Amino acid sequence: MEVLEVRHKAVSEALEQLEKALGIFEENKYPDMYDIVRDSSIQRFEFSFDAFWKYLKEYLSDHRKVQVEFPSPNKTFRTCYEQKLITNDERKILIDSTKDRNLTSHTYNEILAEQVSERIVEYYKVMRAVVDRLGG
Repeated sequence: MEVLEVRHKAVSEALEQLEKALGIFEENKYPDMYDIVRDSSIQRFEFSFDAFWKYLKEYLSDHRKVQVEFPSPNKTFRTCYEQKLITNDERKILIDSTKDRNLTSHTYNEILAEQVSERIVEYYKVMRAVVDRLGG
């Protein structure tokens, strides 16, 4: 299996898991476990984010023959924008998602967790749309 196919499968599975967690979180099915479900959504966002930007980096290499020098999420998003794979609005949202991913993965703060959890749905929608548009 090609590296791009592996990356596409990984990001698709991660986004499916994130979607499940967000569904439970948004429905508030388990009010006694709100913080646990919220934190699970955040962690699944982190996994999805990492799989997503690595998929884009591989997509650039495979389909556009473009290598991202010293790859990072933001450099990858910028290159995708330059290659017209994502819109400027999507790029801005993805840059914001990078900031939130870095904040949530390096520290735990209840207020921050609440703020980030409110933005994850938007991040999910952009990642899902881009992955669906680009395919494998």
